[in-house]
Amino acid sequence: MGRLDSLGHVHLAEQDRLLETCEFDSFERAALSIARRFFMAFSRPEEHAWMTAFEEAEETFPPPFGATLALAVLRTIRTLRAARTSTFTFAHPDCPVCEQTVTQEERYFISILKAVRQCRRSDAMTYALLVCEGGDPEKLVQSFETMCIIIGEGPLASAQTRAATSPAEKNQENRPADA
Repeated sequence: MGRLDSLGHVHLAEQDRLLETCEFDSFERAALSIARRFFMAFSRPEEHAWMTAFEEAEETFPPPFGATLALAVLRTIRTLRAARTSTFTFAHPDCPVCEQTVTQEERYFISILKAVRQCRRSDAMTYALLVCEGGDPEKLVQSFETMCIIIGEGPLASAQTRAATSPAEKNQENRPADA
Protein backbone atom coordinates (compact mmCIF):
# COMPACT_ATOMS: atom_id res chain seq x y z
CA MET A 1 0.00 0.00 0.00
CA GLY A 2 1.20 3.52 -0.73
CA ARG A 3 1.83 6.24 1.78
CA LEU A 4 -0.44 9.23 2.30
CA ASP A 5 1.31 12.56 1.73
CA SER A 6 0.56 16.06 3.03
CA LEU A 7 -1.73 16.77 0.04
CA GLY A 8 -3.92 13.85 1.05
CA HIS A 9 -3.16 11.50 -1.81
CA VAL A 10 -1.46 8.13 -1.92
CA HIS A 11 1.86 7.45 -3.63
CA LEU A 12 2.42 4.10 -5.28
CA ALA A 13 -0.59 2.00 -4.49
CA GLU A 14 -0.01 -1.73 -4.85
CA GLN A 15 -1.34 -1.97 -8.42
CA ASP A 16 0.48 1.18 -9.65
CA ARG A 17 3.61 1.06 -11.78
CA LEU A 18 6.42 3.45 -12.47
CA LEU A 19 5.87 5.28 -15.74
CA GLU A 20 9.31 4.29 -16.99
CA THR A 21 8.30 0.60 -16.85
CA CYS A 22 5.30 1.13 -19.13
CA GLU A 23 5.77 0.78 -22.85
CA PHE A 24 4.20 4.12 -23.74
CA ASP A 25 5.68 6.16 -26.57
CA SER A 26 6.00 9.94 -26.38
CA PHE A 27 2.55 10.53 -27.87
CA GLU A 28 0.92 8.19 -25.35
CA ARG A 29 2.80 9.83 -22.48
CA ALA A 30 1.69 13.26 -23.68
CA ALA A 31 -1.92 12.06 -23.98
CA LEU A 32 -1.71 10.67 -20.43
CA SER A 33 -0.34 13.93 -19.09
CA ILE A 34 -3.10 15.94 -20.78
CA ALA A 35 -5.72 13.45 -19.58
CA ARG A 36 -4.48 13.80 -16.00
CA ARG A 37 -5.09 17.55 -16.19
CA PHE A 38 -8.68 16.91 -17.29
CA PHE A 39 -9.15 14.27 -14.59
CA MET A 40 -7.98 16.89 -12.10
CA ALA A 41 -10.39 19.43 -13.60
CA PHE A 42 -13.29 17.10 -12.82
CA SER A 43 -11.89 16.15 -9.43
CA ARG A 44 -11.08 19.70 -8.29
CA PRO A 45 -12.88 22.15 -10.58
CA GLU A 46 -11.72 25.14 -8.54
CA GLU A 47 -8.15 24.52 -9.75
CA HIS A 48 -9.10 25.14 -13.41
CA ALA A 49 -6.79 22.35 -14.57
CA TRP A 50 -8.60 22.24 -17.91
CA MET A 51 -6.72 25.42 -18.87
CA THR A 52 -3.40 23.76 -18.12
CA ALA A 53 -4.48 20.74 -20.19
CA PHE A 54 -5.02 22.92 -23.25
CA GLU A 55 -1.81 24.88 -22.61
CA GLU A 56 0.21 21.67 -22.30
CA ALA A 57 -1.31 20.29 -25.50
CA GLU A 58 -0.51 23.51 -27.36
CA GLU A 59 3.09 23.39 -26.10
CA THR A 60 3.52 19.71 -26.93
CA PHE A 61 1.99 19.48 -30.39
CA PRO A 62 2.41 21.77 -33.39
CA PRO A 63 -0.49 23.97 -34.52
CA PRO A 64 -3.29 23.22 -35.19
CA PHE A 65 -3.10 19.87 -33.40
CA GLY A 66 -2.65 20.89 -29.74
CA ALA A 67 -6.09 22.22 -28.93
CA THR A 68 -7.74 19.70 -31.24
CA LEU A 69 -6.05 16.80 -29.47
CA ALA A 70 -6.84 18.26 -26.05
CA LEU A 71 -10.50 18.46 -27.01
CA ALA A 72 -10.41 14.87 -28.29
CA VAL A 73 -8.89 13.72 -24.98
CA LEU A 74 -11.58 15.63 -23.09
CA ARG A 75 -14.34 14.03 -25.17
CA THR A 76 -12.84 10.61 -24.51
CA ILE A 77 -12.81 11.31 -20.78
CA ARG A 78 -16.43 12.48 -20.86
CA THR A 79 -17.35 9.23 -22.62
CA LEU A 80 -15.41 7.29 -19.99
CA ARG A 81 -17.14 9.13 -17.14
CA ALA A 82 -20.55 8.28 -18.61
CA ALA A 83 -19.64 4.58 -18.83
CA ARG A 84 -18.23 4.14 -15.30
CA THR A 85 -20.01 3.76 -12.00
CA SER A 86 -17.09 4.66 -9.73
CA THR A 87 -14.36 7.29 -9.55
CA PHE A 88 -11.44 6.93 -11.97
CA THR A 89 -8.11 6.66 -10.14
CA PHE A 90 -5.39 8.86 -11.61
CA ALA A 91 -1.98 10.14 -10.60
CA HIS A 92 -1.85 13.78 -9.52
CA PRO A 93 -0.33 15.72 -12.44
CA ASP A 94 1.47 18.28 -10.25
CA CYS A 95 3.02 15.90 -7.74
CA PRO A 96 6.62 15.02 -8.67
CA VAL A 97 6.22 11.51 -7.22
CA CYS A 98 2.79 10.82 -8.74
CA GLU A 99 3.68 12.06 -12.19
CA GLN A 100 6.23 9.23 -12.40
CA THR A 101 3.63 6.57 -11.61
CA VAL A 102 0.73 5.13 -13.59
CA THR A 103 -2.41 3.79 -11.96
CA GLN A 104 -3.97 0.58 -13.19
CA GLU A 105 -6.90 2.51 -14.65
CA GLU A 106 -4.55 4.92 -16.44
CA ARG A 107 -2.73 1.91 -17.94
CA TYR A 108 -6.03 0.57 -19.27
CA PHE A 109 -6.91 4.04 -20.62
CA ILE A 110 -3.62 4.44 -22.51
CA SER A 111 -3.67 0.78 -23.57
CA ILE A 112 -6.93 1.51 -25.39
CA LEU A 113 -5.19 4.34 -27.22
CA LYS A 114 -2.21 2.15 -28.08
CA ALA A 115 -4.44 -0.69 -29.33
CA VAL A 116 -6.54 1.65 -31.49
CA ARG A 117 -3.42 3.24 -32.97
CA GLN A 118 -2.19 -0.25 -33.88
CA CYS A 119 -5.60 -1.26 -35.32
CA ARG A 120 -6.07 -3.93 -32.65
CA ARG A 121 -9.77 -3.33 -31.93
CA SER A 122 -10.27 -6.53 -29.96
CA ASP A 123 -7.55 -5.51 -27.51
CA ALA A 124 -8.99 -1.99 -27.33
CA MET A 125 -12.41 -3.42 -26.50
CA THR A 126 -10.92 -5.62 -23.77
CA TYR A 127 -9.14 -2.70 -22.08
CA ALA A 128 -12.24 -0.53 -22.50
CA LEU A 129 -14.40 -3.17 -20.88
CA LEU A 130 -12.03 -3.20 -17.90
CA VAL A 131 -11.92 0.58 -17.55
CA CYS A 132 -15.70 0.84 -18.06
CA GLU A 133 -16.15 -1.64 -15.20
CA GLY A 134 -18.17 -4.03 -17.30
CA GLY A 135 -20.25 -1.31 -18.95
CA ASP A 136 -20.60 -0.98 -22.72
CA PRO A 137 -17.12 -0.22 -24.09
CA GLU A 138 -18.20 0.58 -27.67
CA LYS A 139 -18.58 4.37 -27.34
CA LEU A 140 -15.28 4.65 -25.48
CA VAL A 141 -13.39 2.77 -28.20
CA GLN A 142 -15.13 4.92 -30.82
CA SER A 143 -13.96 8.07 -29.02
CA PHE A 144 -10.37 6.81 -29.14
CA GLU A 145 -10.79 5.97 -32.83
CA THR A 146 -11.96 9.53 -33.43
CA MET A 147 -8.93 10.86 -31.54
CA CYS A 148 -6.66 8.75 -33.72
CA ILE A 149 -8.10 10.31 -36.89
CA ILE A 150 -6.45 13.57 -35.80
CA ILE A 151 -3.03 11.94 -35.68
CA GLY A 152 -3.58 9.96 -38.88
CA GLU A 153 -3.49 6.58 -37.16
CA GLY A 154 -5.93 3.81 -36.38
CA PRO A 155 -8.61 2.12 -38.44
CA LEU A 156 -10.59 5.25 -39.35
CA ALA A 157 -7.67 7.27 -40.65
CA SER A 158 -7.59 7.32 -44.44
CA ALA A 159 -4.53 6.30 -46.42
CA GLN A 160 -4.12 9.93 -47.41
CA THR A 161 -4.18 11.08 -43.78
CA ARG A 162 -1.65 8.40 -42.82
CA ALA A 163 0.66 9.56 -45.60
CA ALA A 164 0.83 13.06 -44.10
CA THR A 165 3.10 13.63 -41.14
CA SER A 166 1.02 13.10 -38.02
CA PRO A 167 1.35 15.22 -34.86
CA ALA A 168 2.57 12.09 -33.07
CA GLU A 169 5.49 11.92 -35.51
CA LYS A 170 6.07 15.67 -35.27
CA ASN A 171 6.10 15.32 -31.50
CA GLN A 172 8.86 12.71 -31.89
CA GLU A 173 10.80 15.01 -34.25
CA ASN A 174 10.55 17.98 -31.87
CA ARG A 175 11.87 16.08 -28.86
CA PRO A 176 15.51 16.42 -27.86
CA ALA A 177 17.69 13.46 -28.80
CA ASP A 178 18.12 12.43 -25.15
CA ALA A 179 14.33 12.23 -24.50
